[in-house]
Amino acid sequence: MTISRLIQMNFINNTSAALSYYLPANQPVHGIGPEVTNTKLGPQGSSANTSTVSSNWNNALAPGPEGAYQWNLDASNAFMVSYEHPAGNGETWVKVICPPGYVCSSPNTGPNGVNTFTDPSLEQHEASITITFSPV
Repeated sequence: MTISRLIQMNFINNTSAALSYYLPANQPVHGIGPEVTNTKLGPQGSSANTSTVSSNWNNALAPGPEGAYQWNLDASNAFMVSYEHPAGNGETWVKVICPPGYVCSSPNTGPNGVNTFTDPSLEQHEASITITFSPV
């Protein structure tokens, strides 16, 4: 039996720096992808300051999409993103570790930022969340 288990992570870059997508060689842990619509996330005010990263899993017996990637700010700083969208009863979450001087937020968390997102929009079969990177 094939059942899709999709998670979409939408990003908005409200910083003054361009960010570059990076997927470590050992990723994803489970699932297909991730696929990214824009590997260069332009700075705030640019026409390319948004991107969507999505991962899927088409096996009903599998644990669901799980993995990690990052948005590089420079050679030594990055927004580290990890996610899990389990099949079954587990909670879906997206975690972002921001570099010093930056916060991450979603429409449900407000501008102060959090590290682990468990928004209601993630508790769907096809989960989706929008996360904004901003300076402190």
